[in-house]
Amino acid sequence: MICTIAELESNRQPLAEQHDKKSKVTTVGIMQISPATAESMAKEYQISLYKIEGDPDILYRPFVNVYFGATYLKWLSNFENKVRTEEFMVRAYKGGTKKATHKSTLPYWKRYISVKETFTPRCRKHSNGPTTQSPTSTALDSSNSGCSPLIYLRSGGHYLYPLRTSFSAYLFCISILLPYMPVFLYRRAADDACLYWDSRVSPEDMREMWNNPEICNEWNKSNQKRGKVLFTLDSEKNPCLSRLELKAVAEIIVNNYFSTMGIKPTVLCALAEMVSMRNVDGTEERTGLMGIDYSTAFRLYTDYPIDYEEDLTKPFVSMYFGAAYFAWLSMYEGSERDLQFVIQAYISGPENVNPEGMCPEWAKFEQTLAGFEFRE
Repeated sequence: MICTIAELESNRQPLAEQHDKKSKVTTVGIMQISPATAESMAKEYQISLYKIEGDPDILYRPFVNVYFGATYLKWLSNFENKVRTEEFMVRAYKGGTKKATHKSTLPYWKRYISVKETFTPRCRKHSNGPTTQSPTSTALDSSNSGCSPLIYLRSGGHYLYPLRTSFSAYLFCISILLPYMPVFLYRRAADDACLYWDSRVSPEDMREMWNNPEICNEWNKSNQKRGKVLFTLDSEKNPCLSRLELKAVAEIIVNNYFSTMGIKPTVLCALAEMVSMRNVDGTEERTGLMGIDYSTAFRLYTDYPIDYEEDLTKPFVSMYFGAAYFAWLSMYEGSERDLQFVIQAYISGPENVNPEGMCPEWAKFEQTLAGFEFRE
């Protein structure tokens, strides 16, 4: 989304500037953000990373411009405390919130859809399971892959997603800025459509859930209807999974994508219990069921594509990337790791693992895991 808007707004020119005579608003930089909007975002989210007030020319810097453009998009995504569609966000970015549904912004949306296709990799090959091998750092052969040449960027020793060479530097800028983006609330009102499984799970995955005899029996007992299955709500009215639902999701993901990697579904269930308490949206510290952040998912496997951080609040997507991260940690730095290392690394980060000291996370994990294995 960010790349496409930058292409449309400025043709990727850092010094681009436009002045609307009617509204008397001047927009600048790659994302064509106005100083007034940037200042508003800085005050709204108490941003201290970049100082805008008194120095509007700072918006000509690519990193700063991308940061505030992306922040504005995130603000639009929850405009008036309602979860907004991609179309609303894009059209509002162009014409303001009042014109998000006006005919004047419709041509812009259509151009956005067309240009966005050029930034979406189309050479993924579906396989029975993702590979654990790192991609090469050389450009792919476009004659064999059927798409434009791609390169792989590295950050902190890890390979990131394949990027188009013509825009790689700009995307690298975005990937660096992601950890500094403002944190937005994931929880939704009780009457929100996102409380339904079907709003966060693909039809194919929902069919697999209904085909599970235990799940079918549980949902029928609670009078759930196909196409309108409600999440269980915890004591704070947040959507969560029952232990049986969690186990079914983990089994489907492992069987479909990680069947040859020796990952036990119950291990993933225990991790979900520890990092999110089975909360679909996650916690204040961690995103989604498995607590995987966007930057981590961004450099992992791509059987489940993610366009936004919010995609990680979908149960199957979060479980997939949780399993992918688990598999990556099990061969951390090219060495096969034991379960205790992987659990500590998953929860605290691989750089914080203490191989010799006592680990409270491990003791808690063993206790949680025993509860899931007992139910089997």
